[in-house]
Amino acid sequence: MAEELYFFKIDQQKVTQELIPLLQASGSFSFQNFIKNSDTYTRILENMNADIKKNQMDDFFTIWDWFYKKARKKYPEIPEETLDAKVEMDMEACGFMYFNEIPSKTPVRKFHEILVDYEASIDKEIDFISTKNELEDFLNYLICYAGELCLFLNRHYYKNDELETENVEIKNAIRKINRNDNYFHKLALSNLKHETAYYIETVEMSKKLTEFRKETMNQKIVTLSEELTEISRRESDLLNKAGILYYGIGLKKDIKNFEGLILRLHSY
Repeated sequence: MAEELYFFKIDQQKVTQELIPLLQASGSFSFQNFIKNSDTYTRILENMNADIKKNQMDDFFTIWDWFYKKARKKYPEIPEETLDAKVEMDMEACGFMYFNEIPSKTPVRKFHEILVDYEASIDKEIDFISTKNELEDFLNYLICYAGELCLFLNRHYYKNDELETENVEIKNAIRKINRNDNYFHKLALSNLKHETAYYIETVEMSKKLTEFRKETMNQKIVTLSEELTEISRRESDLLNKAGILYYGIGLKKDIKNFEGLILRLHSY
């Protein structure tokens, strides 16, 4: 499994009424037989009944894997894409509604970098099972932080007037957050203040890399010097960190009308 981040909405009523009886059911491909470890099986069930947040991330991956292999066993001939859709439907019926994902290593790591900075700023860890409000607060911060980075890049890196429409959309997204509470924007600006000099330096350094790319654009094999490799790393880090903005906007939209727990599963 590649490094990805999967998001699920948890319906506790369905978990109680549908998932727990299914996990307890007997049969040749029962969950208990699938796990094999009776202590783990007992712990998962007890936590599902008492407090779902006590389960570990690996427990949820195990349940997901069981749903998948059970569906594959039942429908051996259907294509993978159809099987994935079937598994999602089965899991949603049992209280775990898959609704979004960050599909590759780089944006996943940028998401977590911003999350770690946010957690340090508020002196609180956002668990992989969080309330909708906890996740939404973080997404407000992420949108403000990455949004300001995008505005910075459009102004200093891309220098393209055609990006004005994008700038307006970003400013509107931040303004909408500020109408409710400007705390997250202030926090993002405060953290960015400590990093601005580094980002400005990165943009200035990237000009040398841009010139090198122009000079070697027709060459089949190009080797970067140690200096240009470091510039490329810094440039990529900045661009990808800003790019996480659009994942944040999408996630916030997806949870707008939901009240409950959100599950984030991080595959490595």
